[in-house]
Amino acid sequence: MNQHLESARAFLAIAESGDAKREAYRQAAEAIAAHREETGESSERIAIRLGKSKATIDKLVAWRRSGYEASTPFLMDEQATTRAAISHTKATLRDAPMEQIERVIETLPRERQQEIAASAGNAYHRARVEYREQERVVTPAERREREEAANRLTQPAREATAGFAALGIVGHLEQARDELHELFQDGSVTPRLIRQIDRALEGFNAELQVARALAGMEEE
Repeated sequence: MNQHLESARAFLAIAESGDAKREAYRQAAEAIAAHREETGESSERIAIRLGKSKATIDKLVAWRRSGYEASTPFLMDEQATTRAAISHTKATLRDAPMEQIERVIETLPRERQQEIAASAGNAYHRARVEYREQERVVTPAERREREEAANRLTQPAREATAGFAALGIVGHLEQARDELHELFQDGSVTPRLIRQIDRALEGFNAELQVARALAGMEEE
């Protein structure tokens, strides 16, 4: 097999694999035309040498003669295959038991399941899909700016909440102080009780030291 037919075979293989289909078919047509000009072989003979049908070679030859103005000559075959696949999918979704459809959907990736649910009209899943698409195009700088803006908006509320929490802590500590005073007033203090209080106090003091550091306060 000469170089032109080897090239034609290679380009046809690329086209049939689905990669750069139109360009691969065009290159195959050029290689076949070059071989015909050199050897004068018929489409039938070329088809035999390439292991293809004569109809395939004739389509490529005619497409080249048209100046490649039309779509790829095998486009109609692809469209027919696509229509058949769509028809089969519709029939399956319409007629198959729901249990079978659910089992098929459960085997899909989670994102694909959400997209199907969104397409079917589920508002929650549609919102999830839209949010995920929007997040994909957000730059790190935009994300950081958004987080800083959210922090500025929530800072007053968080500070107010923290103030109430601090009052609660102080109140609990004052109550604990008063209850401890009552214990040693009536002679109920024992080593076991003191050890329990010490362990709790150690944990509280450790957290208090962290809070001091975060607040920028030096240890007194």
